Amino acid sequence: MTKKSEQEDEFVFQGTLMEGPKIDLIELSGIQLTEEEEEKLWGEWNERNLLMETGVVAEIELYEVDEIPGQSDVWYEYRC
Repeated sequence: MTKKSEQEDEFVFQGTLMEGPKIDLIELSGIQLTEEEEEKLWGEWNERNLLMETGVVAEIELYEVDEIPGQSDVWYEYRC
């Protein structure tokens, strides 16, 4: 889910710890990578770490899901 926040210049989306952001960061960036370049990028980084490295994204923990042992997850909202 993506949305504009109350502040017009803020972009908001959600994601989970296990699955990462629910948005395609490469598509959002507008850059075009070959399959090999994508594999190299995601071999060295994961989407959440890449977002946090930028320093312009706030990660807000929304809630934790812990219904099945060993399969817990955390939902986040990202604001940039």
